Amino acid sequence: MKKTLIFILFILFYSMVYSSGVIKANLGIKTLTNTFIERSIIEKISNLAQKSYNIKLINKKQKANPTKDATNTYEEIKNDYYGGYDAFITLSTDSSMTFINYSIEIKNKNFQYIKSIEDNKEWVEKFSVDILEELAVKRFYLDKSWNILQLTYYEGVDEYSYFDDDKLYFISDRYIKNREVYIWDFMKSKKDKIKLELSSEYFPQASINHKKIVFQSTMFGKWDIVIYDLENEEFKRITSENENGYSPYFWDQNTILYTANDKKSKYTQIWKYDINTGEKTQITDQQKLVIFRPTKYEENKILFYATNLETANSSIYYIENGEIINLFKNDNNQSDNWSNKNGEIVYSQFTDGNYKIFYHYENMEKNLTYTIKDDCYYPMITENGEYVFFSLYYGDSEPDIYIIRL
Repeated sequence: MKKTLIFILFILFYSMVYSSGVIKANLGIKTLTNTFIERSIIEKISNLAQKSYNIKLINKKQKANPTKDATNTYEEIKNDYYGGYDAFITLSTDSSMTFINYSIEIKNKNFQYIKSIEDNKEWVEKFSVDILEELAVKRFYLDKSWNILQLTYYEGVDEYSYFDDDKLYFISDRYIKNREVYIWDFMKSKKDKIKLELSSEYFPQASINHKKIVFQSTMFGKWDIVIYDLENEEFKRITSENENGYSPYFWDQNTILYTANDKKSKYTQIWKYDINTGEKTQITDQQKLVIFRPTKYEENKILFYATNLETANSSIYYIENGEIINLFKNDNNQSDNWSNKNGEIVYSQFTDGNYKIFYHYENMEKNLTYTIKDDCYYPMITENGEYVFFSLYYGDSEPDIYIIRL
Protein backbone atom coordinates (compact mmCIF):
# COMPACT_ATOMS: atom_id res chain seq x y z
CA MET A 1 0.00 0.00 0.00
CA LYS A 2 2.83 2.36 0.91
CA LYS A 3 4.67 1.60 -2.35
CA THR A 4 1.46 2.21 -4.33
CA LEU A 5 0.95 5.59 -2.63
CA ILE A 6 4.54 6.61 -3.31
CA PHE A 7 4.16 5.62 -6.98
CA ILE A 8 0.92 7.64 -7.33
CA LEU A 9 2.56 10.68 -5.73
CA PHE A 10 5.52 10.32 -8.10
CA ILE A 11 3.19 10.23 -11.14
CA LEU A 12 1.35 13.34 -9.92
CA PHE A 13 4.64 15.16 -9.33
CA TYR A 14 5.98 14.12 -12.74
CA SER A 15 2.86 15.35 -14.54
CA MET A 16 3.09 18.72 -12.76
CA VAL A 17 6.79 19.24 -13.34
CA TYR A 18 7.19 17.68 -16.81
CA SER A 19 5.20 17.75 -20.01
CA SER A 20 6.49 15.92 -23.05
CA GLY A 21 9.94 15.88 -21.43
CA VAL A 22 10.10 19.65 -20.80
CA ILE A 23 10.42 20.85 -17.20
CA LYS A 24 7.44 23.04 -16.41
CA ALA A 25 7.89 26.50 -14.91
CA ASN A 26 5.49 27.99 -12.36
CA LEU A 27 3.45 30.92 -13.70
CA GLY A 28 1.27 33.09 -11.46
CA ILE A 29 -1.57 35.07 -13.08
CA LYS A 30 -3.37 37.89 -11.29
CA THR A 31 -6.55 39.68 -12.41
CA LEU A 32 -7.17 43.12 -10.94
CA THR A 33 -10.71 43.65 -12.27
CA ASN A 34 -11.78 40.03 -12.92
CA THR A 35 -13.80 40.85 -16.03
CA PHE A 36 -15.19 38.34 -18.50
CA ILE A 37 -12.44 39.18 -21.01
CA GLU A 38 -9.76 38.58 -18.38
CA ARG A 39 -11.28 35.24 -17.41
CA SER A 40 -11.43 34.28 -21.09
CA ILE A 41 -7.75 35.18 -21.51
CA ILE A 42 -6.75 33.14 -18.45
CA GLU A 43 -8.67 30.13 -19.74
CA LYS A 44 -6.97 30.42 -23.14
CA ILE A 45 -3.50 30.92 -21.65
CA SER A 46 -4.00 27.90 -19.40
CA ASN A 47 -4.88 25.78 -22.42
CA LEU A 48 -2.04 27.03 -24.65
CA ALA A 49 0.65 26.86 -21.96
CA GLN A 50 -0.16 23.52 -20.35
CA LYS A 51 2.90 21.83 -21.89
CA SER A 52 5.34 24.30 -20.33
CA TYR A 53 3.75 25.90 -17.25
CA ASN A 54 2.03 25.06 -14.00
CA ILE A 55 -0.41 27.98 -13.83
CA LYS A 56 -1.82 29.37 -10.59
CA LEU A 57 -4.47 32.06 -10.44
CA ILE A 58 -3.70 34.66 -7.79
CA ASN A 59 -6.17 37.05 -6.19
CA LYS A 60 -6.03 39.44 -3.26
CA LYS A 61 -7.38 36.88 -0.81
CA GLN A 62 -5.27 33.94 -1.90
CA LYS A 63 -2.63 32.66 0.49
CA ALA A 64 0.89 32.46 -0.76
CA ASN A 65 1.84 29.96 1.91
CA PRO A 66 -0.91 27.67 3.19
CA THR A 67 0.95 27.21 6.50
CA LYS A 68 0.42 30.89 7.37
CA ASP A 69 -2.73 31.96 9.19
CA ALA A 70 -2.94 35.48 7.80
CA THR A 71 -4.36 36.22 4.36
CA ASN A 72 -1.54 37.30 2.10
CA THR A 73 -1.63 40.21 -0.29
CA TYR A 74 -0.47 39.90 -3.87
CA GLU A 75 2.74 41.70 -2.94
CA GLU A 76 3.43 39.10 -0.25
CA ILE A 77 2.80 36.36 -2.80
CA LYS A 78 5.17 38.10 -5.17
CA ASN A 79 7.78 38.30 -2.45
CA ASP A 80 7.52 34.52 -2.22
CA TYR A 81 8.52 34.46 -5.91
CA TYR A 82 11.78 32.67 -5.35
CA GLY A 83 10.00 30.09 -3.24
CA GLY A 84 7.92 28.78 -6.10
CA TYR A 85 7.03 31.18 -8.92
CA ASP A 86 9.16 31.70 -12.02
CA ALA A 87 7.10 34.51 -13.57
CA PHE A 88 3.93 36.56 -13.13
CA ILE A 89 1.33 37.98 -15.49
CA THR A 90 -1.04 40.72 -14.28
CA LEU A 91 -4.22 41.71 -16.16
CA SER A 92 -6.61 44.63 -15.70
CA THR A 93 -9.21 46.32 -17.91
CA ASP A 94 -10.53 49.88 -17.81
CA SER A 95 -14.14 50.57 -16.83
CA SER A 96 -15.22 51.06 -20.46
CA MET A 97 -13.67 47.71 -21.50
CA THR A 98 -11.71 49.55 -24.20
CA PHE A 99 -8.14 48.74 -23.12
CA ILE A 100 -6.37 46.01 -21.23
CA ASN A 101 -3.30 46.78 -19.17
CA TYR A 102 -0.98 43.87 -18.55
CA SER A 103 2.46 43.23 -17.19
CA ILE A 104 5.07 40.50 -17.23
CA GLU A 105 7.28 40.13 -14.16
CA ILE A 106 10.37 37.98 -14.18
CA LYS A 107 13.51 38.04 -12.07
CA ASN A 108 12.43 41.26 -10.32
CA LYS A 109 11.94 43.04 -13.64
CA ASN A 110 8.52 44.39 -14.60
CA PHE A 111 7.41 45.05 -18.19
CA GLN A 112 4.21 47.07 -18.74
CA TYR A 113 1.95 46.95 -21.81
CA ILE A 114 -1.42 48.22 -22.99
CA LYS A 115 -3.61 47.01 -25.85
CA SER A 116 -7.03 47.78 -27.32
CA ILE A 117 -9.69 45.17 -26.64
CA GLU A 118 -11.79 43.43 -29.26
CA ASP A 119 -14.58 41.42 -27.71
CA ASN A 120 -14.31 38.19 -29.71
CA LYS A 121 -12.66 34.77 -29.50
CA GLU A 122 -10.16 35.54 -32.26
CA TRP A 123 -8.80 38.53 -30.34
CA VAL A 124 -8.57 36.52 -27.12
CA GLU A 125 -6.57 33.84 -28.94
CA LYS A 126 -4.15 36.33 -30.51
CA PHE A 127 -3.68 38.22 -27.25
CA SER A 128 -3.04 35.01 -25.30
CA VAL A 129 -0.50 33.78 -27.86
CA ASP A 130 1.26 37.16 -27.91
CA ILE A 131 1.60 37.44 -24.13
CA LEU A 132 2.95 33.89 -23.79
CA GLU A 133 5.45 34.48 -26.59
CA GLU A 134 6.54 37.78 -25.07
CA LEU A 135 7.03 35.98 -21.76
CA ALA A 136 9.12 33.35 -23.59
CA VAL A 137 11.40 36.07 -25.01
CA LYS A 138 11.87 37.61 -21.55
CA ARG A 139 12.74 34.19 -20.15
CA PHE A 140 15.13 33.59 -23.06
CA TYR A 141 17.20 36.62 -22.09
CA LEU A 142 16.67 36.88 -18.33
CA ASP A 143 15.99 33.41 -16.94
CA LYS A 144 19.03 31.13 -16.76
CA SER A 145 17.16 28.22 -15.17
CA TRP A 146 15.63 26.64 -18.29
CA ASN A 147 17.23 23.96 -20.45
CA ILE A 148 14.43 23.59 -23.00
CA LEU A 149 12.13 26.57 -23.59
CA GLN A 150 8.87 26.68 -25.55
CA LEU A 151 8.98 29.78 -27.73
CA THR A 152 5.79 29.75 -29.84
CA TYR A 153 2.24 29.04 -28.68
CA TYR A 154 0.01 29.36 -31.71
CA GLU A 155 -2.21 26.27 -32.13
CA GLY A 156 -1.35 25.94 -35.84
CA VAL A 157 2.00 25.54 -37.60
CA ASP A 158 5.20 27.21 -36.32
CA GLU A 159 8.39 25.65 -37.70
CA TYR A 160 11.54 26.02 -39.86
CA SER A 161 13.24 28.49 -37.53
CA TYR A 162 16.38 30.51 -38.22
CA PHE A 163 17.72 32.83 -35.49
CA ASP A 164 20.31 35.56 -35.90
CA ASP A 165 20.90 39.12 -34.65
CA ASP A 166 18.02 38.82 -32.13
CA LYS A 167 15.56 38.03 -34.91
CA LEU A 168 13.70 34.80 -35.52
CA TYR A 169 12.75 33.91 -39.09
CA PHE A 170 10.18 31.14 -39.25
CA ILE A 171 7.18 29.71 -41.08
CA SER A 172 3.67 29.96 -39.64
CA ASP A 173 0.10 29.62 -40.86
CA ARG A 174 -1.13 31.95 -38.13
CA TYR A 175 -4.83 32.80 -38.32
CA ILE A 176 -5.12 32.33 -42.11
CA LYS A 177 -4.11 28.63 -42.34
CA ASN A 178 -1.53 29.33 -45.04
CA ARG A 179 2.22 29.14 -44.50
CA GLU A 180 4.00 32.50 -44.62
CA VAL A 181 7.43 33.83 -43.67
CA TYR A 182 7.49 35.63 -40.31
CA ILE A 183 10.20 37.89 -38.91
CA TRP A 184 10.09 38.23 -35.13
CA ASP A 185 12.28 40.99 -33.73
CA PHE A 186 12.91 40.02 -30.11
CA MET A 187 14.27 43.42 -29.12
CA LYS A 188 11.31 45.37 -30.53
CA SER A 189 8.67 42.80 -29.48
CA LYS A 190 7.39 42.93 -33.04
CA LYS A 191 6.36 40.32 -35.61
CA ASP A 192 6.19 41.12 -39.32
CA LYS A 193 5.38 38.79 -42.17
CA ILE A 194 5.86 38.56 -45.91
CA LYS A 195 2.29 38.40 -47.12
CA LEU A 196 1.98 35.42 -49.44
CA GLU A 197 -1.54 34.19 -48.88
CA LEU A 198 -1.81 32.10 -52.05
CA SER A 199 1.36 30.03 -51.71
CA SER A 200 3.25 28.00 -49.10
CA GLU A 201 6.76 28.79 -47.90
CA TYR A 202 9.50 26.72 -46.27
CA PHE A 203 13.11 27.04 -45.02
CA PRO A 204 13.55 30.82 -44.62
CA GLN A 205 16.98 32.27 -43.98
CA ALA A 206 18.25 35.85 -43.84
CA SER A 207 21.33 37.14 -45.59
CA ILE A 208 24.29 38.18 -43.43
CA ASN A 209 23.29 41.87 -43.61
CA HIS A 210 19.60 40.95 -43.05
CA LYS A 211 18.47 42.82 -46.16
CA LYS A 212 17.31 39.72 -48.04
CA ILE A 213 15.48 36.51 -47.20
CA VAL A 214 15.67 33.34 -49.24
CA PHE A 215 13.08 30.57 -48.97
CA GLN A 216 11.43 27.68 -50.76
CA SER A 217 8.01 28.58 -52.20
CA THR A 218 5.08 27.43 -54.32
CA MET A 219 4.16 30.95 -55.50
CA PHE A 220 4.94 30.04 -59.12
CA GLY A 221 2.98 26.79 -59.10
CA LYS A 222 5.85 24.43 -58.22
CA TRP A 223 8.79 24.23 -55.83
CA ASP A 224 11.04 27.23 -56.42
CA ILE A 225 13.79 29.14 -54.64
CA VAL A 226 12.79 32.77 -54.10
CA ILE A 227 14.77 35.76 -52.80
CA TYR A 228 12.85 38.58 -51.13
CA ASP A 229 14.44 42.03 -50.87
CA LEU A 230 13.25 43.53 -47.57
CA GLU A 231 14.15 47.09 -48.56
CA ASN A 232 12.52 47.12 -52.01
CA GLU A 233 9.83 44.53 -51.18
CA GLU A 234 10.63 42.66 -54.40
CA PHE A 235 10.64 38.94 -55.16
CA LYS A 236 13.09 37.16 -57.45
CA ARG A 237 12.83 33.52 -58.51
CA ILE A 238 16.23 31.92 -59.12
CA THR A 239 15.10 28.45 -60.26
CA SER A 240 14.03 27.88 -63.84
CA GLU A 241 10.69 26.74 -65.24
CA ASN A 242 11.82 23.15 -65.76
CA GLU A 243 13.43 22.50 -62.37
CA ASN A 244 12.25 22.16 -58.77
CA GLY A 245 14.27 23.86 -56.02
CA TYR A 246 14.58 23.00 -52.34
CA SER A 247 16.08 24.09 -48.98
CA PRO A 248 18.11 27.25 -49.81
CA TYR A 249 21.01 28.46 -47.70
CA PHE A 250 23.12 31.65 -47.65
CA TRP A 251 26.71 30.45 -48.01
CA ASP A 252 27.91 34.05 -47.76
CA GLN A 253 26.51 37.52 -48.44
CA ASN A 254 26.27 36.99 -52.19
CA THR A 255 26.03 33.21 -52.60
CA ILE A 256 23.09 30.87 -52.12
CA LEU A 257 23.24 27.07 -52.06
CA TYR A 258 20.17 25.00 -52.82
CA THR A 259 19.23 21.61 -54.21
CA ALA A 260 17.28 21.05 -57.41
CA ASN A 261 16.22 18.49 -59.97
CA ASP A 262 14.68 18.76 -63.39
CA LYS A 263 11.20 17.32 -63.85
CA LYS A 264 12.57 14.13 -65.42
CA SER A 265 15.10 13.25 -62.70
CA LYS A 266 14.45 11.51 -59.41
CA TYR A 267 17.81 12.68 -58.00
CA THR A 268 18.64 16.16 -56.69
CA GLN A 269 21.91 18.05 -57.08
CA ILE A 270 23.48 20.92 -55.15
CA TRP A 271 23.63 24.23 -56.99
CA LYS A 272 25.33 27.54 -56.24
CA TYR A 273 23.74 30.88 -57.18
CA ASP A 274 25.61 34.20 -57.38
CA ILE A 275 23.26 37.04 -56.38
CA ASN A 276 25.34 39.73 -58.09
CA THR A 277 25.74 38.06 -61.48
CA GLY A 278 22.81 35.63 -61.55
CA GLU A 279 25.23 32.84 -62.50
CA LYS A 280 24.33 29.29 -61.45
CA THR A 281 26.94 26.56 -60.94
CA GLN A 282 26.23 22.87 -60.41
CA ILE A 283 28.21 21.46 -57.46
CA THR A 284 27.26 17.76 -57.53
CA ASP A 285 26.60 15.36 -60.37
CA GLN A 286 25.57 12.01 -58.94
CA GLN A 287 22.90 9.38 -59.67
CA LYS A 288 22.31 7.88 -56.26
CA LEU A 289 21.03 10.44 -53.72
CA VAL A 290 18.09 12.73 -53.15
CA ILE A 291 19.89 15.66 -51.49
CA PHE A 292 18.47 18.37 -49.21
CA ARG A 293 19.59 21.17 -46.90
CA PRO A 294 23.16 22.05 -47.93
CA THR A 295 24.97 24.14 -45.28
CA LYS A 296 28.49 25.39 -44.62
CA TYR A 297 30.65 23.04 -42.55
CA GLU A 298 34.13 23.87 -41.22
CA GLU A 299 34.58 26.97 -43.36
CA ASN A 300 34.74 25.37 -46.83
CA LYS A 301 32.94 22.01 -46.72
CA ILE A 302 29.31 21.51 -47.72
CA LEU A 303 27.18 19.49 -45.32
CA PHE A 304 23.85 17.97 -46.39
CA TYR A 305 21.49 15.08 -45.77
CA ALA A 306 20.26 12.71 -48.43
CA THR A 307 18.18 9.61 -49.02
CA ASN A 308 19.98 6.81 -50.80
CA LEU A 309 17.49 5.47 -53.34
CA GLU A 310 19.27 2.10 -53.42
CA THR A 311 18.97 1.47 -49.66
CA ALA A 312 16.13 3.92 -48.74
CA ASN A 313 18.32 5.09 -45.85
CA SER A 314 18.78 8.76 -44.94
CA SER A 315 22.16 9.95 -43.74
CA ILE A 316 24.32 13.05 -43.42
CA TYR A 317 27.17 13.66 -45.86
CA TYR A 318 29.73 16.34 -46.59
CA ILE A 319 31.70 17.35 -49.65
CA GLU A 320 35.45 17.76 -49.38
CA ASN A 321 37.67 18.31 -52.42
CA GLY A 322 34.80 17.26 -54.67
CA GLU A 323 34.28 13.91 -52.89
CA ILE A 324 30.97 13.02 -51.16
CA ILE A 325 31.71 11.47 -47.74
CA ASN A 326 29.21 9.83 -45.38
CA LEU A 327 29.63 11.47 -41.96
CA PHE A 328 27.89 8.68 -40.00
CA LYS A 329 28.52 5.10 -41.04
CA ASN A 330 25.48 3.52 -39.36
CA ASP A 331 21.94 2.48 -40.22
CA ASN A 332 20.20 5.22 -38.21
CA ASN A 333 18.10 7.60 -40.28
CA GLN A 334 19.47 11.15 -39.98
CA SER A 335 18.08 14.31 -41.57
CA ASP A 336 17.56 18.07 -41.13
CA ASN A 337 21.23 18.93 -40.58
CA TRP A 338 22.57 22.36 -39.68
CA SER A 339 26.09 23.48 -38.81
CA ASN A 340 27.83 26.67 -37.67
CA LYS A 341 31.23 28.20 -38.32
CA ASN A 342 32.72 26.23 -35.40
CA GLY A 343 31.93 22.92 -37.06
CA GLU A 344 29.18 22.06 -34.58
CA ILE A 345 26.39 20.01 -36.19
CA VAL A 346 22.79 19.44 -35.15
CA TYR A 347 20.40 17.07 -36.88
CA SER A 348 17.35 14.85 -36.43
CA GLN A 349 17.75 11.12 -35.93
CA PHE A 350 15.20 8.36 -35.52
CA THR A 351 15.86 6.84 -32.09
CA ASP A 352 13.63 4.83 -29.72
CA GLY A 353 10.52 5.29 -31.81
CA ASN A 354 10.79 9.05 -32.43
CA TYR A 355 12.96 11.64 -34.12
CA LYS A 356 15.33 13.29 -31.64
CA ILE A 357 17.64 16.28 -31.96
CA PHE A 358 21.31 15.29 -31.85
CA TYR A 359 24.44 17.39 -31.42
CA HIS A 360 27.75 16.38 -33.02
CA TYR A 361 31.12 18.03 -32.55
CA GLU A 362 34.48 16.42 -33.28
CA ASN A 363 34.17 12.96 -31.65
CA MET A 364 31.27 13.82 -29.35
CA GLU A 365 27.65 12.97 -30.07
CA LYS A 366 24.77 13.89 -27.75
CA ASN A 367 21.01 13.33 -27.78
CA LEU A 368 19.61 16.75 -26.82
CA THR A 369 15.94 15.74 -26.60
CA TYR A 370 16.19 12.31 -24.99
CA THR A 371 13.48 13.24 -22.43
CA ILE A 372 10.98 14.20 -25.15
CA LYS A 373 8.74 11.39 -26.40
CA ASP A 374 7.47 13.20 -29.50
CA ASP A 375 9.05 13.93 -32.87
CA CYS A 376 11.58 16.77 -33.09
CA TYR A 377 12.71 18.19 -36.44
CA TYR A 378 14.48 21.08 -38.22
CA PRO A 379 17.19 22.04 -35.69
CA MET A 380 19.30 25.15 -36.15
CA ILE A 381 22.36 25.89 -33.99
CA THR A 382 23.35 29.52 -33.44
CA GLU A 383 26.73 30.77 -34.60
CA ASN A 384 27.97 31.15 -31.02
CA GLY A 385 26.97 27.55 -30.25
CA GLU A 386 24.82 28.53 -27.26
CA TYR A 387 21.33 27.62 -28.50
CA VAL A 388 19.56 25.14 -30.73
CA PHE A 389 16.16 26.07 -32.15
CA PHE A 390 13.91 23.21 -33.30
CA SER A 391 10.30 22.20 -33.99
CA LEU A 392 8.44 19.88 -31.63
CA TYR A 393 5.42 17.95 -32.87
CA TYR A 394 3.63 17.35 -29.57
CA GLY A 395 1.18 14.44 -29.80
CA ASP A 396 -1.32 15.03 -32.58
CA SER A 397 -0.96 18.81 -32.45
CA GLU A 398 0.79 21.08 -34.92
CA PRO A 399 4.46 21.97 -34.29
CA ASP A 400 5.78 24.71 -32.03
CA ILE A 401 9.29 26.13 -31.91
CA TYR A 402 11.44 25.33 -28.89
CA ILE A 403 14.96 26.29 -27.82
CA ILE A 404 17.66 24.15 -26.19
CA ARG A 405 20.38 25.78 -24.13
CA LEU A 406 23.71 24.02 -24.77
